[in-house]
Amino acid sequence: GDTFDNDDLFARLGGSPDAGGTWTDNGDGTHTYTVLATSPCTADDSSTVTVTQQVQPNAGTDGVLNICQGDTFDNDDLFARLGGSPDAGGTWTDNGDGTHTYTVLATAPCTVNDTSSVTVVEQTPPNAGSDGSLNICQGDTFDNNDLFAHLGGSPDTGGTWTDNGDGTHTYTVLATAPCTTDDSSTVTVSTNQTDSNNNGIADCTETIPVQLIINIDPITADNIINEQESLETITITGNASGDFNEGDIVTLSLNNTNYTGAVDVNGIYNISVSGNDLVSDNDNSVLGTITTINSNGNTGSASVQHPYIIDTQAPLVESFTTTDTFPILLGYGSPNEILTITVAFDNSGSQITYVINTDIDGIWAIDTSTEVPQNGSFPTIDDEAILSITATDIAGNTGIGEVIIIFENEPLTADSDNDGLPDDEEVRIGTDPNNPDTDGDGIRDGQEVSDGTDPLDPCDSVGGTPPSGSTCELYVELDIVKPGDNINGNFEIINIEMFPNNSVQIYNRWGVKVWETKGYENNTNAFNGISNGRTTIMQNEELPSGVYYYDIQYEARGEQKLLTGYLYVIR
Repeated sequence: GDTFDNDDLFARLGGSPDAGGTWTDNGDGTHTYTVLATSPCTADDSSTVTVTQQVQPNAGTDGVLNICQGDTFDNDDLFARLGGSPDAGGTWTDNGDGTHTYTVLATAPCTVNDTSSVTVVEQTPPNAGSDGSLNICQGDTFDNNDLFAHLGGSPDTGGTWTDNGDGTHTYTVLATAPCTTDDSSTVTVSTNQTDSNNNGIADCTETIPVQLIINIDPITADNIINEQESLETITITGNASGDFNEGDIVTLSLNNTNYTGAVDVNGIYNISVSGNDLVSDNDNSVLGTITTINSNGNTGSASVQHPYIIDTQAPLVESFTTTDTFPILLGYGSPNEILTITVAFDNSGSQITYVINTDIDGIWAIDTSTEVPQNGSFPTIDDEAILSITATDIAGNTGIGEVIIIFENEPLTADSDNDGLPDDEEVRIGTDPNNPDTDGDGIRDGQEVSDGTDPLDPCDSVGGTPPSGSTCELYVELDIVKPGDNINGNFEIINIEMFPNNSVQIYNRWGVKVWETKGYENNTNAFNGISNGRTTIMQNEELPSGVYYYDIQYEARGEQKLLTGYLYVIR
């Protein structure tokens, strides 16, 4: 297939031939070179070059070898599947991907080897699965689908069934070429004739009622969901009895959500549910259901509705500062409920407990000078003290507060944080004796007292900057009014002076307005538990202890706003 020219032929002449001769193709693979004689010479001279062609290597064309999965093959099998007329004597390379390459090397002067590939395709042998058994109730019928479902393994579909007449049925899957061996498995059909009650009727043909019972234990220890539990995951327990099976599934339905879990060998189950779903459920009850199938194939189910109680309202404890060494502890809970009040003293490490009832408005009060605790007695306090108070209801909801007892006539103590306020003064007004800037607005506590601003309010200062995240809005911090008390005698609205365009209305629990004003100011124009006169309430009339509601209307940055809430008048 290669080409050549006269220069290639000239280069193959022997000796030292003259250039300038002529070539003649003799048509038989030989070429004659002739050099003419130059006078006085008369005899021309000629020589011959014979051209010999080397055949190119031939590896044939690509082919395919089909084998049955698991069969072996050799190079002869591969060679036989090459197309064309490949040269013998080549080499085979297994490419590792199901293909095999045949290479025939070139013989000089040829330089290019030749290759072809054979792809080996494995045909999966037939799979009829493994032998199985089908147990049917006397009188029942079955079909090929029933038989197929009882074969073992993973049988191929599309086979044929043969009834052998002896209770066995053979499933045959034909081989696909090049595989040659068919595969078969057998299902043995037996009839269940068990008659445990000896009434002449096979158990499997008669319906035996399934006796099944499900029970749900108390949702929590007291079957009451408190505030903390409403935020947690709660594990509901219970048990099934009667004709249950280990692994039967119990479903607990609440708040349009289903939670499931399996019973153990003793019928006990444990299912975790959301406390929030328990609180959000419309009827405050859990529906439990269970379904089982007995050994005869009969189905039974049972259900139970378990109610529970929700009490997520934590009792409130009022925090305040007082000079009274036997203070009246105050707070609010649900009407007519029992509360446990624990008082811990920071100066002695001791603790006492009271058990009290709230009134019809939910208010509770403990006069520590007369009320007898469940343990010990209220101690005599002769030095500054902090009382940590915890109120707990029967559901386990808790509220905390703090009462600080100070002594006004004590001499000034050291100024630990060098903020210009003695430590005992800081305790009295509630600032931190160890932090020169309690509210973090950049102005020292002593300077704020001198400026007449509140060292506890980051929004109230002269030249200060509220720390990031501060709420410089109007709000109510202590919702209690004790007429005549030096500290809590007026209803205090935090930051009200920042919003002078305001009006405040106070209502009793029947919605009757008992007090109102415009331009509320915490010292000179504040609600102190005395009515300022309405149709049904006389002016200057002392309002009774109880719950009252407030509406605070004010303008902030040109926007009208409303703050509502409730407060307590304690006498």
